[in-house]
Amino acid sequence: MTSKLSNTLQLLISGAIGRHGESYDAPSFFKRQDYGAIEIKIVLVIKDHPLEWLEPISDSLKKKLAPFTRIWRVKSENVVVINEEMAKKFGLAS
Repeated sequence: MTSKLSNTLQLLISGAIGRHGESYDAPSFFKRQDYGAIEIKIVLVIKDHPLEWLEPISDSLKKKLAPFTRIWRVKSENVVVINEEMAKKFGLAS
């Protein structure tokens, strides 16, 4: 999972700074974005998961992503694991 996240972010940034020329076919919003001003938040949504199981998973995810979050200066509190019910509450699921 960490390599997929890292690869996605690297592809996004490399495309946005013009490393892929015309082959970078992302929406214009991605091309115009000021990436230095973006606050990165990583949210893992686990369907049908009890609330009390989320914290240990969140702690494990933060440890696994530590190299990534240090490099990209992602705040620890911006790496979270939530269940489907919480995702609906925050408008991340329907």
